[in-house]
Amino acid sequence: GLDLQIGPGLATGRMVIAGTPDQGRATFAGVTIRRGDATLALNGTVNWNPGEGNVVLDLQIAANNFPVSDIASFLDFAEFPVTGNLTGTLSIAGSKESFEGSGNVTVREGSIMGEPVELASAQITFTQGRMRATDVLVRAEAGEIRGEAELDLAKETFSYSISSGSID
Repeated sequence: GLDLQIGPGLATGRMVIAGTPDQGRATFAGVTIRRGDATLALNGTVNWNPGEGNVVLDLQIAANNFPVSDIASFLDFAEFPVTGNLTGTLSIAGSKESFEGSGNVTVREGSIMGEPVELASAQITFTQGRMRATDVLVRAEAGEIRGEAELDLAKETFSYSISSGSID
């Protein structure tokens, strides 16, 4: 089955669900979830089939100050190494193991791999189930770094490189 939990909030727009808990489709048309000053807009489809890991997405996501943890939970990322409030856009298609898509995101007031950050921004590209972040800028109390990172969504492994830094 599919768990479409995204946390509390007030939703507007249209969501059509067809099927059973074991197999079906959810279609999001102009759905916007509001929570205080945070918003998450969803357009596209989520298809699920029997068994584990059989969810296929075709979604356009636009967030403004929305919790990363709620978006990650909705996308079924169990151990996502980023927390905070996300602003940006993502287009993703396919299953978690074979995602394709791209977007630009900024995370504020969060953490990356357990380290606190004031701001982290990147251009994101999904290719064959890997999320690659380029033009990465991370600001924390200790300073600023730039670089790139990659997350294998299926294996839940993370790698990064720093191309420049000004850290105290």
